[in-house]
Amino acid sequence: CSGLQKIVGKGSAFFDKLGQGQSPCPTLGAVIGAYKSITTKRVNERMGTPGSKLWQFRFYDHVIRDDNDFLTKWNYIDINPARRGEEYSEG
Repeated sequence: CSGLQKIVGKGSAFFDKLGQGQSPCPTLGAVIGAYKSITTKRVNERMGTPGSKLWQFRFYDHVIRDDNDFLTKWNYIDINPARRGEEYSEG
């Protein structure tokens, strides 16, 4: 887990949040959960919206198997926010 410390910084709020778990090396779910928790708290503090939800409940991890798989996921991430905007404007 020393690689994770190098990426996020040992003294960061993110790493401190991860350190609250049982495992010395957090799972992907723990990393994403900590990220969601910290970003939600900071956004709500800045927006004055305490308790508001920011993230969907679950996440779905996927192992990238080849270049085509990578491009498929990349395109989804790139195009999806525009699709979301269209959904809201139609509604």
